[in-house]
Amino acid sequence: MRSNLLVPLVLLLSLAACGTGPSPSRSNMSRTTTGGGGGSTTSFAPDAAVATTAPGLLACPGAYAELRGSCDPTLSRQACSYPEGSCYCGVDVPCSGAEIDPAIIAAQPATWQCTATPPAIRGDGCPGAGQSDRMPCAAEGKVCSWGSCCFTQMTCKGGAWTTTGGGCPP
Repeated sequence: MRSNLLVPLVLLLSLAACGTGPSPSRSNMSRTTTGGGGGSTTSFAPDAAVATTAPGLLACPGAYAELRGSCDPTLSRQACSYPEGSCYCGVDVPCSGAEIDPAIIAAQPATWQCTATPPAIRGDGCPGAGQSDRMPCAAEGKVCSWGSCCFTQMTCKGGAWTTTGGGCPP
C-alpha cells in the first residue's frame, strides 16, 4: 500500500519542481558581464526569451520589474526570462582574475542578477549580441567588443566576423 502512494507523490513533487512551460537549460546560458558604479560583475544568465511561470514553488515573478532586491535560491527558479531581459537568483560575484574565497561568496546575500535584452544594433553600430566566427557582416574593418570583464573582440573581415581579441582579467 505504501509503495502505491510513493509513485504519485514523487510524480507530484517532480511536476511542482519542474513548473509549466519551457525551462532554461545550461545550453542556452551565456556568460554576461555588467558594469556598475564601483565595478563590474560576471554571472551566467539565460538568453532572453518568453517568461516561464510555474505555480507555487520555484515560480518566476509575473514581471521583469518585480525581479529586484533579495531572493531565496531555494524558492526561485534557476532563471527567469522576459522580453526585457533575464534574471536568476544568486550571489553578485565581482569580476576579478584573483581567486575568491568560497566562504566569502557563500556569506553574500542572494539577490536577483539581471541582464537586459540587448538592442539589435547598439549605438556604436555593433550588433547588440555577440557574434560567432564566420557570421556575415557588412561593415568591413568594423571592430566590436562584447562584455566588460571577460570580453570578446571581433573584426568584420571579408564579409564575416573574425575573433581578433578578448579575454578575462589575469
